Amino acid sequence: MTTSAQQTISPTPMQSDMQRVPMDHDLVACGGRGSGKSYGGELVVARDSTVLKEKFNCLIVRRSFAGLQELSNSLGRTLSATYGKALSFNKSDWTLRLPTGGVIELAYLDPSRPQAMLRQQGRSRTTIWVDEGGQYSDPDMLDQLRATLRAPAGTPTRMIFTANPGQQGHAWIRQRWVQPAGFPASGQPVRFFCEDTASSTVYIGSNVANNPHLDFEETRRQIEIAAGGDPELLRAWLEGSFEGDVTGSYFGDSMSRRRNLLELNGGDRPEIPQGSRLLCSFDWGIAAPSCATLFITNHPLLPKQSVFAIDECYLAKSTRAGEPDWNAGLGASNLQQAQILQEWISRWGLEPGDLKWIADDACWNRTGHAMTIGDEFRKGGIPFIRAGKSSMTEEAGLARLRTMLWATDRDESQPWIKASRRCRAFWELTPLLARDTKKRELLDPTAVTHSIDTWRYAVNYMQKPYTRGRGPGVY
Repeated sequence: MTTSAQQTISPTPMQSDMQRVPMDHDLVACGGRGSGKSYGGELVVARDSTVLKEKFNCLIVRRSFAGLQELSNSLGRTLSATYGKALSFNKSDWTLRLPTGGVIELAYLDPSRPQAMLRQQGRSRTTIWVDEGGQYSDPDMLDQLRATLRAPAGTPTRMIFTANPGQQGHAWIRQRWVQPAGFPASGQPVRFFCEDTASSTVYIGSNVANNPHLDFEETRRQIEIAAGGDPELLRAWLEGSFEGDVTGSYFGDSMSRRRNLLELNGGDRPEIPQGSRLLCSFDWGIAAPSCATLFITNHPLLPKQSVFAIDECYLAKSTRAGEPDWNAGLGASNLQQAQILQEWISRWGLEPGDLKWIADDACWNRTGHAMTIGDEFRKGGIPFIRAGKSSMTEEAGLARLRTMLWATDRDESQPWIKASRRCRAFWELTPLLARDTKKRELLDPTAVTHSIDTWRYAVNYMQKPYTRGRGPGVY
């Protein structure tokens, strides 16, 4: 389709600051809703395209297809105004070819569809712009994109990142960029070297009050309604603040893929080290999912009482796209689930007797039947014992997990938490876990906690004393 020229809108001070960032620096613009970050990104892309001309090759990504369509229309108008002529937009491959010879490609990149990355492999870009980046719960897929930032000598490359606080990515964005920049006030650009991306970076904060093109009072009223009475969320969306704990960040400021990720040796055929003490922790469900996590509890490279999750078995239905439905149980009977668990550990060359099995204490409640859930699993060949979760309150267990996540690779006097990529539910769901709005030390009762519950049971069980010589020890 074609786009026609539009009447230009005067850039806000924040958008002008975005355009002044050197082209060899990453640009991170995060702030409140309606502060004009996306339009600022469009202006930067338009300016860079006129400088690099035929060398300009830009990829712009959003997480949703609908969001990408909206951005494509707005970007088309901005570029038409820049070049003074209508531009040809190829809907079949989402490519804009500029009069200078430069190319802009649009793509939606959803972490639940990892095959979307295949199209980007082997490509070369001068610029990558991630818009609405707060919708990504972790930066793993975005970091993979950085491998395509390559250009001939003398041609600058960079990543542009625009996002709102208060979304799934709130915690990792704060940890990667906002905190190293010193939590700067809105409208104060800060230049620093980002350790995680090994690049010179300029961070620019903003809020809706700095955008004269919007009715502030009306925008504020709509944001207050959307925040649903959550003061921290309101502050994040209205003021652009990353300082509070908001939805999805119960563990977010404690965990880091860079610190908490660990893989066994052996590549595609990992091997469990000889002498490993193995523990399988299980959270039971039928209508809701069941989850089992396999831990090594005595890894020689980790501090004492650390846990290293090497695999996970999440029993849930699949969506039409073939992805796990994290909320819907498989509907399998206890004997069927026991068979699935045996088949799962057999892939590691293990028998049920090779490891310790623990499950929620509620599995031994008698509800009018002759056999408890634990009894049925034992009959099916899985010798579960009680996790003993009553020995530590839920609040204390969650606090212990936060401490261990934060201490990993930082404090060798504390136990650490490590997890393999095989633990998909852990990596995808844990960053999204929200706090209870009434009891902030607990998780939101509507959160999907099947994976993290197995971790809590394991950590609790690790504190269980056992007899060793003349006195008690710890498992």
